[in-house]
Amino acid sequence: MKTLRLLLCTLLLSMTAIAAGGPSAVAAPKAIGIAAGNGFACALMASHAIECWGNGTDGDLGNGAASQSSTPVLVSGISHAAQIAAGGYNACAVLSTGRIKCWGDDTYGQLGNGAHGTTSDVPVYVAGILHAARVDVGTTHACALTTTGAVKCWGDGTSGALGDGSVAEHDTPVQVTGILHKATWVSAGQSYSCAVQASRAKCWGHNAEGELGIGRINDRHVPVVVQNLGTAVLVINAGIVHTCALIVGPTGHAARCWGFNNYGQVGNGSTHEVHLPAHVSGWTSLATSIAPGLGFTCGVRGGAAKCWGLDASGQLGTGGTPDRHTPAQVANLTSGVVKVATGSDAGYALLASGGVRSWGVNSSGQLGDGDTTPSPVPVTVHLS
Repeated sequence: MKTLRLLLCTLLLSMTAIAAGGPSAVAAPKAIGIAAGNGFACALMASHAIECWGNGTDGDLGNGAASQSSTPVLVSGISHAAQIAAGGYNACAVLSTGRIKCWGDDTYGQLGNGAHGTTSDVPVYVAGILHAARVDVGTTHACALTTTGAVKCWGDGTSGALGDGSVAEHDTPVQVTGILHKATWVSAGQSYSCAVQASRAKCWGHNAEGELGIGRINDRHVPVVVQNLGTAVLVINAGIVHTCALIVGPTGHAARCWGFNNYGQVGNGSTHEVHLPAHVSGWTSLATSIAPGLGFTCGVRGGAAKCWGLDASGQLGTGGTPDRHTPAQVANLTSGVVKVATGSDAGYALLASGGVRSWGVNSSGQLGDGDTTPSPVPVTVHLS
């Protein structure tokens, strides 16, 4: 009888531990960061490993296999990542050591390791940067922010995207002119880049659609100040040919966008090209994340995910496919959203719970839910 009572007590304690999430419980996967490129996406896990999924034909997934996967796979050799970025057909990560590793396409030297044109399906170190705070990946180039507040870029220098005063390619990082210190943010888009320096937004590179936000449409090979944003800029994110920023306003963080606007991706209710920052309709406060994609934009306001612009393939996540010229609610994501990311034709949301949701095109398995069926509403990414 005594033995039976002991067994029952042990069983009850075990069940209590499981219910409470104790050592015997099976913990749910926890992501703490997300990023998306052209047909693929990645998540930074709480373990500081990285998982990627979708198109991997250029080594985009970083797992040593140049093939696609409709479920997340572990990026090789990274166990201490602090931040993840993706764009075009490659991705990069800042490690806890301050070094940067990149993987995928290297046609323009965008892996930054000096081996121009050598695509890598496993991560390689970016040369010369030992103390990175942030990295961002554009279509064919990348930029990094150092812990001292300097900004450096590498890869395709078309239109002046590297900010060093030239239009040359560089397969190792070059210093962006005039941003040697006091920078707090950097972002790389399609042939252009942006940064926040001393709370002021600056951009450089391609400007045919007004994506630099300076009121004119000529390219700039060195940084210029974005107009009408003042000195309270928190974040600026470069997209394909439009740009968005979060600024500190009188009632909280507000959102502004500008540039190409043929599908309403600027979010101001029109489809006219915008060469100066415009207010995103209704987003005068509570904005915490914003991500310009290809013809569309997604953001987080008050914990809810909303998208606007092109919706031909369900990339707005609203359940329908009409374009939206102002922010529209993403289905079933009305609260608990921490961050959004946009790929070329899909959207992603990181939840406070550590889960990831995705919607839109899925031809390469970029929704990460185990198949290649597109979805106009969010589905669950099957993190391992």
